[in-house]
Amino acid sequence: MPIRAYRNQPYKTTHENRIFDDLFRELQRVFDHEEKDIALLGNFYCSGAEIDAAILMQDSITVVDFKNYGGRILFSENGTWMADEVKVQGGSKRNPYLQIRDNKFSLLDVLKGLNFPSGRSPELGHISGMALFHQSIEFDELQLPTSVKPWFHVVDFANTAERLSQITSSKIDLTAKDIHAVVEHLNLDPYHPVGKKPSVAAPAGGEKS
Repeated sequence: MPIRAYRNQPYKTTHENRIFDDLFRELQRVFDHEEKDIALLGNFYCSGAEIDAAILMQDSITVVDFKNYGGRILFSENGTWMADEVKVQGGSKRNPYLQIRDNKFSLLDVLKGLNFPSGRSPELGHISGMALFHQSIEFDELQLPTSVKPWFHVVDFANTAERLSQITSSKIDLTAKDIHAVVEHLNLDPYHPVGKKPSVAAPAGGEKS
């Protein structure tokens, strides 16, 4: 099924605009011909939190933060992250983990007020988080605490699609109409990269559940 993207305004940096378009193309390349309903949401706010992206699938919701660094990544829950010898910025937070954790709960709070058309009640505590590096990285997942590892992911662009195909939760079960309801709840518009014609497809809310 066609992957749909939604974004109301460009990002503030060239890097973010580029990685969003690259991510959209990668999702299309990998998933377009599969029987999956997928929506990529970009550059939106939830409860005052600025979220780079979120990816909605039938069995997962993943909050994504874009990072333009490469090299060996040093993780910390409370301290500074490093990419080799360079400090990895965490937006307004001390590090990307704290930034993504706060964004996860901001999205959760907003979606708690949504009545999903399917009548299902996804357990929003199972929203995942992803620090997505546009450059190649080395990351030892043994750095992740036991309580963090199930929901928090650190990947580079080359491994994004594989990781997204692995992220799943039996507690999140969204139909196409549910995904479309999230988009409408957030007041996001369809997005098409410059020079790309919109695909001719039925709206997500009109597809079979």
